[in-house]
Amino acid sequence: MQNRQGATQELHSALIWVGVAAGAFLLWHLRIVVVTAFGAILFAIVLRTIARLIGVLTHLPDGPALTLAVVLIFAVVVGTGWLFGARASEQFGSLFGHLKTGETAVVAFLQQHGLKHASERLDQNAASLLRSGAPGILAGGLHLTEFAIVLLISALYLAVQPDWYRQGFAKLFGRSARNEVDSGLLKIGIALRLWLLGQFIIMAVVTVLSFFATWAIGLPNPIALALVAGLAEFIPYLGPFIGAVPALLAAVTLGIEPMFWTAASYLGIHLLEGYLIAPLLQRHFISIPPALVLIGILTWGLLFGTLGVVIATPLTVTLFIAIKLFYVRDALGQRAEVPEKSPL
Repeated sequence: MQNRQGATQELHSALIWVGVAAGAFLLWHLRIVVVTAFGAILFAIVLRTIARLIGVLTHLPDGPALTLAVVLIFAVVVGTGWLFGARASEQFGSLFGHLKTGETAVVAFLQQHGLKHASERLDQNAASLLRSGAPGILAGGLHLTEFAIVLLISALYLAVQPDWYRQGFAKLFGRSARNEVDSGLLKIGIALRLWLLGQFIIMAVVTVLSFFATWAIGLPNPIALALVAGLAEFIPYLGPFIGAVPALLAAVTLGIEPMFWTAASYLGIHLLEGYLIAPLLQRHFISIPPALVLIGILTWGLLFGTLGVVIATPLTVTLFIAIKLFYVRDALGQRAEVPEKSPL
């Protein structure tokens, strides 16, 4: 009898590990679905946060407030495109022209210093990259459009009935664990909302500072350069370096002094953001160890590619809070500090 019970337990354990392995294999092949689903959740949180702010200011119920939030986002996007679209398009086009001029300047510099072979290789590689990359860019654009449409529609459904989807997911677990899972998902949502609020504030500050810096230095296209710098801040730690590259390439066309001041300005903005703005925000929002963020960027980038890098930090925040709740607190019985409420 004991042998039969032991064999049954071993079979049960083996089936669990087989299920875990099969689930991991399935997730790997459906990783773009995972990225899309997580992106939809993030955008739904953005919509719900704006709706809550509207509700606080106007005392509207959730439904009308959410509708007004969607209309507001649509109006802001359309209005921005109408007011600044032509100018921004002109500036981005001019920026690409300056980047090409910067490439030409680099090639001329190499030729003047006896590195003609290296300059020819650089020019050939750039042309080859453009020819070979054009079909891939077109295909990538189509996939990105499809990804964006599915993400936006899914986000709207999630934002309209968040409790229904959250409780439905919790029902996948046993009756004894459903309440814990539902409570944990609520806390993870609060953590993501706090992280998004802090990150949007940082992005706005960096955009404004970058605009004034590039405008004061005299770089071409300050609006486009500031937008690139602000959007790049969505990727912590790596974003500032990514956002500085277009500005530095544009500064090369104006000379050594503008390039020096551009590098110094972006470094100063990064130091201000990293050592003053971010620590102040972390007191009111959510703090996560920097090493975990960097490891998360590398890990999710390897798993999901470029999109994984973009959403690496919120994915890491989600995993960080989930481990605290379901392992440190529930499995180990230790105290785990997690955000309990959001300002919105």
